[in-house]
Amino acid sequence: MTDNGAAMLAEETTAGLLALGVLHQTTLPYSPYQNAKQETFWARIEGRVMAMLEGETNLTLELLNQAIHAWIEREYHQRASFRDRRHAAQALPGRSRRAARVSLQRCTTGRVSH
Repeated sequence: MTDNGAAMLAEETTAGLLALGVLHQTTLPYSPYQNAKQETFWARIEGRVMAMLEGETNLTLELLNQAIHAWIEREYHQRASFRDRRHAAQALPGRSRRAARVSLQRCTTGRVSH
């Protein structure tokens, strides 16, 4: 998914995605909340995944796909999951910061460190 920017809608981009068999979907027009989410996601891919592949002399589309899928599973989803658990623990009314931290540790590891 991309935004509706000129570069993403250019013939070169759409033809390249079509040739690779990639379904190109765009965010809703005039939806900054969707655009920001996509731009943040792609910036993280460029910053982390592409850095991991730097110097790879035999980079193929298959290797790129494997690297992106591994990054999504190991880092992207883990951060989102951790962030959701942290917010849930902090949102419990009447709980101290220590109690929220203990709840978070139990959710994450199943045990509490003292």
